[in-house]
Amino acid sequence: MGFLFFGFFFLFLDFPIVISGKSIDLLPTFLGCVLLLLGLWRIGNGEPRLLRMRLGAIALGALDLCLTVLSLCSVSMGAILATALDLGGLALSLYLAYETAEQVKAWEKRASRPLGGRDLSSAWFLLLFGSLLSILGAFVESIALLCVVLQLLSVIWYQMALYRAWRKIIPPKK
Repeated sequence: MGFLFFGFFFLFLDFPIVISGKSIDLLPTFLGCVLLLLGLWRIGNGEPRLLRMRLGAIALGALDLCLTVLSLCSVSMGAILATALDLGGLALSLYLAYETAEQVKAWEKRASRPLGGRDLSSAWFLLLFGSLLSILGAFVESIALLCVVLQLLSVIWYQMALYRAWRKIIPPKK
């Protein structure tokens, strides 16, 4: 559980610092992908959705690693290409969060008891909304801070729903 929880934490929270014109993420997406892969391998039992999630995490990790290396090497991509790649990374992150909610709902059906899949799906929708707001905030400076705060709250909401769902799936040891 910890791997998935912290993996999504690294995927959705981004705190870049700029040193000499080079941007470095304090919470790199690549590390989040590695943590997600570790978590998926721990819970994976050959289900097709989990296999797709692994491939998505590998693709997102490779994309972020390439973007990080290009940024550190001061290779200039066009603004349009950089924005498109960032949006592609965000779409992959949202896909992984969505598939996680769907997997919990599938486990609910199998177990015939609530495991928090509905709450996790609602939290994913808020995460999607918060991410769209953060994109809007990038273009409209007057509301940028508000959009960032709302996105942060949506990430926290998703993380809490994920934690609650996982506690129902695997109860804590006494």
